[in-house]
Amino acid sequence: MRILLINPPFERLKGIGNIYFPLGLGYIGAVAKLKKCEVMLYNAELPSASEVVSYNLSYKDALNGHFKYTEALKNRGHYVWKEVYEVVEKFRPDFAGITVMTAKYGSALKVSEIIKEIDKDCKIVWGGPHPTILPDEVMQSENIDFIIKGEGEVTIAELIDVLEKGNYSLLNRISGLSYRANSDVFHNPKRELIEDLDVVSYPLKEKNHLVFSERFRPSTFGNLITSRGCPFRCGYCGSHNLWSRKVRNRKLVKVINEIKDIIDNYETNEIYFWDDSFTLDRNRIIRLCLKILEERLNIYWGCTTRADLIDEELLAAMKKSGCDYISLGIESGSKRILENIKKDITPEQVKRAVELLKKYGIRYELFFMFGFPEETREDINQTFELMKELKQGSICLSIFTPYPGTEQFEIAKNHGLIPQYIDWSNYSHQSPENHFVKYVSKDEFTNFIHNLASWIDARNAQGLDIKLLLNHTIKDIFSVIKKPQLIVNKLNTLRSILSRKLQCRLNRE
Repeated sequence: MRILLINPPFERLKGIGNIYFPLGLGYIGAVAKLKKCEVMLYNAELPSASEVVSYNLSYKDALNGHFKYTEALKNRGHYVWKEVYEVVEKFRPDFAGITVMTAKYGSALKVSEIIKEIDKDCKIVWGGPHPTILPDEVMQSENIDFIIKGEGEVTIAELIDVLEKGNYSLLNRISGLSYRANSDVFHNPKRELIEDLDVVSYPLKEKNHLVFSERFRPSTFGNLITSRGCPFRCGYCGSHNLWSRKVRNRKLVKVINEIKDIIDNYETNEIYFWDDSFTLDRNRIIRLCLKILEERLNIYWGCTTRADLIDEELLAAMKKSGCDYISLGIESGSKRILENIKKDITPEQVKRAVELLKKYGIRYELFFMFGFPEETREDINQTFELMKELKQGSICLSIFTPYPGTEQFEIAKNHGLIPQYIDWSNYSHQSPENHFVKYVSKDEFTNFIHNLASWIDARNAQGLDIKLLLNHTIKDIFSVIKKPQLIVNKLNTLRSILSRKLQCRLNRE
């Protein structure tokens, strides 16, 4: 069976360069490979060498780019859709798997339409947060044959078996699957989570399985996870719909072995841990840091965590083992809103966390979000004041987006802020169409966001420490002189940092 796994374009359609490896598709691809399928992974977010895109992380560009995205959805002649057509036509898959976040819903529909236009018999399966939460709505499109809900590795393996045998009467036995039979849609029971994550194969990243493999950079292969699940109750986040609030950890020896595999096979020492809250178990992370040092892995790494999950001993261990970048979810400077969205942190904890990061010389990015349903002008001003007080570090700006399956979606709905018919193409963290705040008018809020975007762009540009990056690169050149490719990798450090920040910006559903 020929399987094409697709990450639909989104930032690319806005004219923004976002170079990363779609880890979820990599895991699905590894399963397909074990099943002896001919599998290719197509990241349609990757721009071509001749494409004019911006890598400068301008939020003004992101806001304006939203309209480029919605226009591209209407333009079948857009060069990206032509590329999708050519890739599908050339590979001719029997089966296409598409990962779908809410922001990419419109794009995923367009990709599915193109696939069926080429071959109506090609089976299309959607996975990811959006179809997991809204399977009935998604299956209204006749171009979609299956949905894999929640964690997908076991479900995709069973689906491949059924499709290869051609015995469709067995579809009803596959947990976690929605499917179409004639004109009816069926939703099978929920799939239990994989208890032991160490049985899951490393993500499929080999170049011979990647469409346009030359567009990837070595540093983009350095992402991995050490756990799945997040115990926190943030009302704007839908992560629990995929992974639950139960945390499942991989054995540290498996994590170390995967890092070694990345270093050896992809010639990069740039690592990013994509766990929801990486430092949740501080003692486990300290042990990981010690193992990184014992193995002399010589890596530079980053992670995403919370302000209340770092301390001096932990940061000292992280810094010593190569941690040079941390993203912190802050969201608001208003105690009232932090309680309302169940973030369970305080502005005082944020300030303390930032001081610790400065003390240990770890670069950091702070995630802020504006426009919660019950936010007032005073709350917004308190958040802006906190942003100004935290003078160092870059800022990631998000406009509140009520993702389905979240508590804040229901709150927005109860306030009458969600329309009856939803255009999901407007639902993303940099959509200027977003207005889900009850106490501030749309015009006032939109003007504020545009002014804030300009302020953040100026601040981030001033805060980008080029000297630090250059010193970092020179030091690496001397430490890896026997591996010339690593020198080239480090010269791309700046771009990899920007791409990482773009991916953080997108992956907040």
